[in-house]
Amino acid sequence: MLDNINPKKILIIKFKHIGDVLLSVPTLNTLHQQYPDAEIHYLVNQGTEAMVSTHPLVSTVHTLPSGLSKAEQLKRILTLRREHYDMSVDLCGGGDRGAIWSRLINARYRLGSLPINQQKGMRGKKYLYTHLAPTPSVKLHSVIRDLDIVRAFDIKAPHIQLDMHIPAETVDSLHSKLPQADLLTQDYVLIHPTSRWLFKCIDDHVMADVIDTLQTTHKVKVIVSCGPDKKELSRLEAILAYSHSDVVAMAGNLSLYELGALMQHAQAFLGVDSAPAHMAAALNTPSVVIFGPTGAYNWGPWVNNTPIEQPYPHRKGLQKAGQYTILQKDWGCVPCGKSGCDHSGKSDCLLRTTKGDILKQLLPLLPQAKAV
Repeated sequence: MLDNINPKKILIIKFKHIGDVLLSVPTLNTLHQQYPDAEIHYLVNQGTEAMVSTHPLVSTVHTLPSGLSKAEQLKRILTLRREHYDMSVDLCGGGDRGAIWSRLINARYRLGSLPINQQKGMRGKKYLYTHLAPTPSVKLHSVIRDLDIVRAFDIKAPHIQLDMHIPAETVDSLHSKLPQADLLTQDYVLIHPTSRWLFKCIDDHVMADVIDTLQTTHKVKVIVSCGPDKKELSRLEAILAYSHSDVVAMAGNLSLYELGALMQHAQAFLGVDSAPAHMAAALNTPSVVIFGPTGAYNWGPWVNNTPIEQPYPHRKGLQKAGQYTILQKDWGCVPCGKSGCDHSGKSDCLLRTTKGDILKQLLPLLPQAKAV
């Protein structure tokens, strides 16, 4: 336990991807509820900081670029040690890197956990922490997996809240990139069909058909977006080539905040298991998220304002939680946890998702959709 302590400065360590950093925010909120006078900092990979840098409870975000030399890493460590943190919370899932940086930064209280597969990584890792939480269950949602590291030491979480804060000036910068000045005042659905991990994507022809049917048959305005990764851009280009309707495409030219603002004004979001789906949940946008090889019980959109800590209790198949729908095949091999069938980079469970499967779940979220 952490009895009768009053930390003045806390560091959250999260060396993960964009969506993972966002999903750590409920732990941030919990630490603030327990220690309202503490200054809370983050240490994250460069490129993920937007998820927390504008959060009102975060004082400072330290970023680590990839490829730092040993001398540059030492300089960063010394800078962080000079902060004199009272507590560090390693939310890196038991990885070696988070544990090592936690020890080198040398907060008085160092909280962490070991990985689910304890055969991985360096030996003796547990000795780098002062307080070691129990190894989490495989079936826990990522939000709860992070939270349990602090809850193991009686840091209570009365309200589990995922939130993202978009700077006010973002709407102006977004307006300058949109083809129509009044687009944000219109009813539209935002579709983000890609991921850096292409094995999470459905068939391009099917996605193009969904876009066309929404626009031509149901008279629903569609905006599509994707990240700046070359593979994502190529995938979106293929989808647009198959589409026969005039769709607004924001292809890799939006910042994460601009994407969030576009999402915030959307009537609904359609996407795959990737960071934008978590952003939609944090921004309270109704969503349909298509899952394949990964488990919604770990990565489904978080549902705020509910005492339920596992919104997606089933291993696979169609699931609904609050205003979010998980569309996933109920196959025996799902979720396999692989990068496509036999690690081929292509997932049959996603490639066989149909237009009808998607529209059946999406259209009820769009009251302006014309009935046919």
